[in-house]
Amino acid sequence: MQVRISILIVAAFLSFAANAQIRFFKRCGTPLTEIGVSVRELADGRFLQTTSGSAGSSNPSLVAGGINLLTADGQMIDSRLYHLNNESLIFIKTLEVQDGFVTLASGGNFFNGSKTIVSFHSSNGSILASYRLTLSSADMPIDMGLLPNGNLMILVTSDYNINYEMANLIEFSMNGELIRNKRFQLSAAELNSTALVIGNSGEIYLTGACNGDIFFSDGFVMKVNENLNLDWGFKVSSYYDDELLDIALDPSGQITVCGSSYHVNYGWNGLLVKLDASGNLLNDTYYHAGYDEKFRTLTRKAQSLIIAGDAGTFDDRNIVWLEINDSEQILGSSSFTWGNPYTNYPADIQATLDGGFVLTGDMTNANGTRDAGVIKTDPSGEVPCWTENWNFENPDSSVALKNLGVFNYETSVIVETIELVESNLKHVVFNECEIVPPVAQFSNSEVVENCPEICVSLLDSSLYSPDNFQWVIPEGNPSYSTEMNPQICFSGNGSYSITLIVSNAFGSDTLSRIIKIDGDCPMVIPNVFTPNQDGVNDSFEIGSLPQNCRLFIYDRWGRLAFESINYKNEWMGEVELSAVCFYVLETPDGKFKKGNVLVLND
Repeated sequence: MQVRISILIVAAFLSFAANAQIRFFKRCGTPLTEIGVSVRELADGRFLQTTSGSAGSSNPSLVAGGINLLTADGQMIDSRLYHLNNESLIFIKTLEVQDGFVTLASGGNFFNGSKTIVSFHSSNGSILASYRLTLSSADMPIDMGLLPNGNLMILVTSDYNINYEMANLIEFSMNGELIRNKRFQLSAAELNSTALVIGNSGEIYLTGACNGDIFFSDGFVMKVNENLNLDWGFKVSSYYDDELLDIALDPSGQITVCGSSYHVNYGWNGLLVKLDASGNLLNDTYYHAGYDEKFRTLTRKAQSLIIAGDAGTFDDRNIVWLEINDSEQILGSSSFTWGNPYTNYPADIQATLDGGFVLTGDMTNANGTRDAGVIKTDPSGEVPCWTENWNFENPDSSVALKNLGVFNYETSVIVETIELVESNLKHVVFNECEIVPPVAQFSNSEVVENCPEICVSLLDSSLYSPDNFQWVIPEGNPSYSTEMNPQICFSGNGSYSITLIVSNAFGSDTLSRIIKIDGDCPMVIPNVFTPNQDGVNDSFEIGSLPQNCRLFIYDRWGRLAFESINYKNEWMGEVELSAVCFYVLETPDGKFKKGNVLVLND
């Protein structure tokens, strides 16, 4: 009779082979114009992209914010477009939170009457709750991050396009509750924030653009402590225009901001500025490669930074990136020349768990309209197509820090519950190129006891279409199989290693697990065997033998003839001809089985 019992996986690990890196270049678009705004790798391996573009309604000027959920290889899972009731909506930023994610959006009239929209989403993208935050007659949401207490810190520019802009920080709970807020402004000058980053203690660093001392624009960097009071603020200034667009922290607490600076001999250059936690200038570096380069976004990757920008001429710009270590040595760089000779711009970049990065932006397709592109690279920053070398040099840089002269004070925020309108228009993914090696995964059927053997069926569930399977089971029968779903038998209870290697034209991947088998088959100890090397009954084979049993064999004079601390049915009866031997078998639970066995050697 066959008895089915469960199987317990007691240890598992997933190891990617060196070439098992997913790389792709996708376009997410509608028949109308779309641009990518932000992208995030979620904890479950999916990608979450936000976009803005036409709402597809009878009103051609109505803009919709898009949410796209993509698989790890860039396939569309879900696509949703939202707008306000007869008003436009643009998603600005997204953050993953427990059981879903949060989006920050701008809604309304983007020229002089926009408002900040915060929406909480389920894991599949549907909206659970939305709130409108009003600070002034025209607000523009900029960025947000998670505080150590789990609340959101939202950065908003108030008086957008109607007066001297001001930076506002708003703490907002996951329940839609306003906690506190602070406003920062210059005296009769613009303070246009572009990004924030939050430190481990809740301190907040802001960057952006402000008015220069004479005619030119400057960048700025500010530190706000956990009480929302200003610690320090500095202009970042060279002789001509300077722009700062994104900011990152390294593990030591040093701040790096990226942007661009105009150089009289080189035109626009990519600019990196590094400061310590007290606002002291540590380093400033220009990056130039023969065209106008502008850095727009950056991300921290272990012990390095990845910076993305665009380079080229006014009507022919492509996305460029570089990776630098903490000593600012360039580790890699290239250009993504998709859509050449059109203009393409990066909007957001994030390091991925496999060592590469994912990037989205504003990219032109062959029809001349715009799509929300998604680029997923390997650890070297490569994708299968549209890549060119891009070598940076470092002309002399000369930025200086000047006192910002910022004021901060309490202000008021009106919070209202609103509903977003979902459009029936959806995004479609167009594949430009991809390399998608498989990812090994497998499960198993229940244990089947066909005593004395205990067997299990291994069931492949690998991702991304492998076409070759190799199973390695050192203690199984068989110990090797190329079947997709083989049946493997074991001699008894214990923990056994199983390894699956899968491959396709793009690469391979390996998964190893230890499975524990705990069946009810009784041990069957023979009382005779014939080690005459005829291939039949040649060893002292104990049926349903558990692992880690100790075996002692004594000859008829009581002398120890064989000993094993983990017997695996290997004793071949190395005693004199046709002898009766005495065995002692100790099982892992400390019990003993004793008896005689006849060894027929002739």
